[in-house]
Amino acid sequence: MPAPGQPPVHKNVAKPFWAHKPAAAATRKKPNLINRTAMNYASKKLLPFLLNWKTTLAGLALILHGCSAIVQALLDVTEGTSLTLESLQLAVGEIIAGGGLIAARDANKSSWDSHVK
Repeated sequence: MPAPGQPPVHKNVAKPFWAHKPAAAATRKKPNLINRTAMNYASKKLLPFLLNWKTTLAGLALILHGCSAIVQALLDVTEGTSLTLESLQLAVGEIIAGGGLIAARDANKSSWDSHVK
């Protein structure tokens, strides 16, 4: 029998679902080393390239075009054409220009936004 003013005690009534769970601790798990390293690399190295997506995309296109010109020149050698410096000069120039465009930033981004220090 409960004391006066106390709710009645029912032994056969099921407890609510939240009564069985212990209180959650407020500790935060640290991410593992691989995840921290990947996120650090992405935020420090890849973010400027992703922010400057226009010049990065143009640089990748130039590099791919230069590589395809080299492959085309090498395939022409199998057909009997001689491989000369002039046939590779433009392709190497495109690859170098593509690397420069990847390293560059867009004109509408400030140095602070591009994380250039």
